Amino acid sequence: MRSPLLKFLGAGAIAAALFTIGCSKSGVNGSSNVPPGKSQLSISMMDAPAAYPKVLVDIKSVAILVDTSTAQMDDDDPRQWNFGWHGRGHTDMDSSLVWDTLTVNPGIYDLVRLRNGVDTLLANGTYPTGKLLKIRIELGPRDTVYTDSVTAHPLEVLGHDGTITINVRREHVQLTASNSFQVWIDFNVNKSIFHVQDHYFLKPWVITFNDHDFAKIQGSVLPEHACALVEAIRNTDTLYTIPNEDGHYKFRAVNAGSWDLTFKGRNSYLDTTVAGIMVDSMKVTKVPDIHLHK
Repeated sequence: MRSPLLKFLGAGAIAAALFTIGCSKSGVNGSSNVPPGKSQLSISMMDAPAAYPKVLVDIKSVAILVDTSTAQMDDDDPRQWNFGWHGRGHTDMDSSLVWDTLTVNPGIYDLVRLRNGVDTLLANGTYPTGKLLKIRIELGPRDTVYTDSVTAHPLEVLGHDGTITINVRREHVQLTASNSFQVWIDFNVNKSIFHVQDHYFLKPWVITFNDHDFAKIQGSVLPEHACALVEAIRNTDTLYTIPNEDGHYKFRAVNAGSWDLTFKGRNSYLDTTVAGIMVDSMKVTKVPDIHLHK
């Protein structure tokens, strides 16, 4: 579906502020040194571009729901995310489900910094071996959105007690080593924030994915002061990213197929489109440098 991002980008100050971005990147490798009866999990977080210079979320804790009667690589059961599920072959008198808390650095995370292929380690730790069913993120009271570099508005979290619960499918969990796994979550700010009568609300739109099994598209758009927005379209799928200051951009979690890339210039630079970019699963597709002209 097309995002409402473009209608926000007409505000020059906000669009320009989107480029004040950090570039810290976490790389997490699984370890086979896991105690017997335990598995290890790392959760990394990223974000799609947002029409705000800052979006701060206050993360207090991260927990996971595990079915200890089922192996991680077993097929999903369509009932396993339902209320009343007690584990494969179990009942409410004999549940095999366990909630376990992971190690997290609690505090404020600026989601706008986690775009253009950048991610950060959100949580990790060991848990009783089994099948990962859900991730639950508890948010604190200091969630804030900036509409310019100095104007901040509190974000009221919609939902159950300020928590986000995400269903995890088997194919979204990556095996990195023996009994070690990794999951990426995409916190899509642009689909999560609603503005109603001077109030800002956060209804988190978060999905999980396996970075190893999805393709990537990357390249550069020049000159740097063209400040282009890059839009990738495939059928009804639309992805956006905003290049770094040097013009480099990157899409992650891209489905295989043919994509059209549109580079929307600013500062009087004209748009240009490159059609038919073929993307294979689990492959990095490098697009030749794009030079915009006035």
